[in-house]
Amino acid sequence: IRNSIYKIFICKINIIRKFVEENLGKYKDEYMTITDEETLYDYIKSCNGVFSIDTETTGLDPLTDKIVGIGLYSPNCSKSAYIPLRHKSCMTNELVPGQLLPEVVAEILKPLETAEEDVEFNAKFDMRFMKNDLGVNLDCTWDCFLGARLMNENEPSNKLKKLHAKYVLEGSEDEFSYEEIFKDVPFEYIPIDIATLYGAHDPKITWEYKEFQAKHLYYEPDKDFDARNGMNGVSWCFFNIEMPCIKPIMEMEDNGILIDKEYAK
Repeated sequence: IRNSIYKIFICKINIIRKFVEENLGKYKDEYMTITDEETLYDYIKSCNGVFSIDTETTGLDPLTDKIVGIGLYSPNCSKSAYIPLRHKSCMTNELVPGQLLPEVVAEILKPLETAEEDVEFNAKFDMRFMKNDLGVNLDCTWDCFLGARLMNENEPSNKLKKLHAKYVLEGSEDEFSYEEIFKDVPFEYIPIDIATLYGAHDPKITWEYKEFQAKHLYYEPDKDFDARNGMNGVSWCFFNIEMPCIKPIMEMEDNGILIDKEYAK
């Protein structure tokens, strides 16, 4: 029975490999896997405080789950990167070789805490994982998820790949999601070369989607809120309400909240 389950698992991984290579294989030369300290240090230095980031995790709970790998992109770097941390062999369930230690990565990524431009999608998720798992406190300057919700509250999908395909690629390519690709296969069991194609792709398209949003989300103090078909007011809301709320809400979700019942009465 165990051998049969293993064969089924390998079959699923091979299907995933085929799907990812067909959809993202064309970007292979644009992506890189970082597996040594010196390369990671040089990459962070080359970012020069401007980057987008995305995490691949063992689950959806930033308090109990762990980061499997980190995707990084910067317009100042020649390639988008993936940093594997906790990929496992589906045969032995042990960590596969060629990965950086989480504590080493945490130390090298510390300069990103004070970066000039930190672009993310659904930043609260990645920021909580980075803080709780690695002790790296990111300070997102542009959350594309919040931008999408403000720009069109009736958007049919809030998923990054669908939004990128619709607005950046203008529907010229098919979008796909994590659920469609990796269903029933935890990301830590995805081979690193395939994980790189997927993990390095997300921060790159996050940056591209941010550039699209930036054409519409900018605040002009000398104009009223209704300027640019109301986008001046929407932009003010983005920069002055939504973005500053990210960290307080993170703290609420990590620490819990206390309700003053007497005052509530």
